[in-house]
Amino acid sequence: AERRAEAVGRRSRRWGVVIPPEPVRAPEPPPPAAHEPVSDDERMTILRLVESGKISAAEAAQLLMALEGK
Repeated sequence: AERRAEAVGRRSRRWGVVIPPEPVRAPEPPPPAAHEPVSDDERMTILRLVESGKISAAEAAQLLMALEGK
């Protein structure tokens, strides 16, 4: 493809016409995945972390929102 583009570029310069190369497009990002509901076990694990003082209630709320995909 590169050799062909170079050849086209050479031919176009011969007649005084400049053809710009086609832009390279970034691949499309995948669609967001559907989130599964948060299981009771996951909720209890987070609540136990709050109970033991390892995380705050605000951090627990952030974790739950992240798990729910909000």
